Amino acid sequence: MLVDTSKMEFAITIPIQSFVGFNSPLQQEHFYENYMETEQFESATYAGKILGNISFSPDTLELTAKGKLKIHGEEKLRIIPVKAIWKDENSLQLISYFIIPLKDHDIDIPRVVYQKVAEDIRVDFECILITE
Repeated sequence: MLVDTSKMEFAITIPIQSFVGFNSPLQQEHFYENYMETEQFESATYAGKILGNISFSPDTLELTAKGKLKIHGEEKLRIIPVKAIWKDENSLQLISYFIIPLKDHDIDIPRVVYQKVAEDIRVDFECILITE
């Protein structure tokens, strides 16, 4: 993850195969290969602007990330709430979750397995940024 605090811009790349939360390893494998097509679309990207101020404060900061999320070759504008917590003066923890409708990113779920694969997936995100 890259953050330019002077411009309040960010960019992140996430390997699709880092997605977890499946009922079984076989379900996970099928999701990666058959629906996410990870051989062709290895990563998701999200880049845009941070709305709000990243100031040093002992309090939790409520920020908003606005940018383009690209998954499975399809790019969509997403506005995502983010909690920012200073762990110390050099590290900032970012926490968020959001819902992604698979159809927004051209991910088709066959009718045969429609009841076993959710139409919307919840993405939980947590990272720690180290400032220099």
